[in-house]
Amino acid sequence: MLTKLINLLFSFLSSPTSVETYEISLSDYYGSHDRSELTPQDEENAVDLLARVNTLLRTLCPSKSFTVTSGWRPALHNIHIGGAKRSRHIICQAVDLRDLDGDLGSLLAKNRDLLQSLGLAIENPSCTPTWVHIQHPPPRSGNIIFLP
Repeated sequence: MLTKLINLLFSFLSSPTSVETYEISLSDYYGSHDRSELTPQDEENAVDLLARVNTLLRTLCPSKSFTVTSGWRPALHNIHIGGAKRSRHIICQAVDLRDLDGDLGSLLAKNRDLLQSLGLAIENPSCTPTWVHIQHPPPRSGNIIFLP
């Protein structure tokens, strides 16, 4: 797994810089939450997830920026907002991005092979009309596009 992460990061760092690219940072991902609940495993998960997601976004839409609507969620915050009891957001394995026009969800759904090659999965865009939920690893079903 560490080798895959290193390869993803190398691929990301060695990409051409002629086009301005936008990345989701750890700060964007963690938001304003108190990070004292984060475990070392959570932090490793976040780095791994963002390397994969940033590679995906850089490949499909290199000059577009995205807004994180939900990154890491502390357990109490997840309960407060009515999140799933076993939400991948709690363990830094999921991110939601704003997608008001549905373009990103549609684009991702058309690129299943790329999602699969990066070890990512998305909730079916028809269930998330104003955001895209991306997670690693895919759900136990193995479906790259799944129902929440």
